[in-house]
Amino acid sequence: MVSSRDLVLAALSGETPERVPVAIVSSAWVFSSYGLELSEAYQDPDLMTETWRKFDNDYGADAVVPSLSSTVIPSYFGTTWKFPPIGFPLLQKPAISDPSELDKLEKIDPTKDKSIQAATLHAKQLTEKFGGNRAVWFMTTGPLSNAARIVETEFLMECLIEDPEFVEELFKFSMDAFKTTVEPVLDFGVDILDFSSSPGSPDLISPRMYRRFFWPFDKELVEWTHKKGVKTVFHICGNTMPIIEDMAKTGADGLSVDSMVDLSAAREVIGKTALVGNIDPAGMLMNGTIEMVEKACIEAMKTGGLSGAFVLAPGCDVPPTCPNENIKTMIDSTKLHGIYPLKM
Repeated sequence: MVSSRDLVLAALSGETPERVPVAIVSSAWVFSSYGLELSEAYQDPDLMTETWRKFDNDYGADAVVPSLSSTVIPSYFGTTWKFPPIGFPLLQKPAISDPSELDKLEKIDPTKDKSIQAATLHAKQLTEKFGGNRAVWFMTTGPLSNAARIVETEFLMECLIEDPEFVEELFKFSMDAFKTTVEPVLDFGVDILDFSSSPGSPDLISPRMYRRFFWPFDKELVEWTHKKGVKTVFHICGNTMPIIEDMAKTGADGLSVDSMVDLSAAREVIGKTALVGNIDPAGMLMNGTIEMVEKACIEAMKTGGLSGAFVLAPGCDVPPTCPNENIKTMIDSTKLHGIYPLKM
């Protein structure tokens, strides 16, 4: 019998599985939907693992998604956050505000951080519990996204023009911290590393600047992950069509794309590289009806995954207030309408 893990890994290998796999790549929504405070959950590996067990039992998606919160690595270096009652953390004060301060930051030691240790153990627990049946899909912000939280994004954008040498140093520093933090997780045998490089979005910088500053590091991270025997899914927010070919050239197994990306146009450019996405988290999953969600899922499968190499997923992180029934509809739509060959 073909397992959920087999479906996901086949799609990420550019193949056509028996049906379209589906993943809810949003631990924040999963924890919120079971009534957990995010700040509490991310420091308790047993609680996170039990919550994903409940989610798996209640929803039956094809992946379980351990994660390292986007706040953790920047917080280690001194970034502070504001945590609203509902929604995502807001950067309050960056770790550094001047290039001269970068040299004062010490190298990261994951053993000294409770949240890093909790995420690492959580990934190990899910791998032991679900490995071989569900895909274990480890999700975190990538090193270049973390860099924009060690400094502020606006400051990083200015430095791309005014101080490119500092940007290179910052990116190298953040890459080293990321690898040191994530390496133990990859060694546990997770199937996928999902990382983001959102400051490289064409909504923020030109494709030329992406290629100069971001692409070499994204490619390096994909190659490093592959050497660990782990597949990669790579996400950049916004309309990534101007750089989608560059993203594919990193060698990533899957490209996670936002809701405004035309899946058929993306498929034309990237060939058999897998597409992951791209159901609109707010406009559809949070605010749509069950009927609207089902229709959007069918359309995404037919435009992005007609010949395979596709995982149905949200286009970006799911808002904590998204209705449970819409997530259930999204998952069930692949089992009802995603059997290959797909009907036009």
